Amino acid sequence: MSELKGWFFASLVFATSNGSGDTGVVRQYNILVWAVDPDEALTKAQAMGANRSSDVENFLGVQELLSIDGEVQDGVELVWCEELWV
Repeated sequence: MSELKGWFFASLVFATSNGSGDTGVVRQYNILVWAVDPDEALTKAQAMGANRSSDVENFLGVQELLSIDGEVQDGVELVWCEELWV
């Protein structure tokens, strides 16, 4: 099995405009980032969010950053909590 040392799970949060400038929906995108430490992972995740930001989706920030350690095994699940942002 492959090892995930150095990989981080990040949740990027965006506000989606409905076209009239009003914020409609808040979206969350989950990504994997490779980095040597959490600070570098956070910097990379923030840069990815800023790069994806557009007139339609405004990047709000990184909601969660988790370090993934160990080996991948059958049946392993990534677990996270979800919040509703209004």
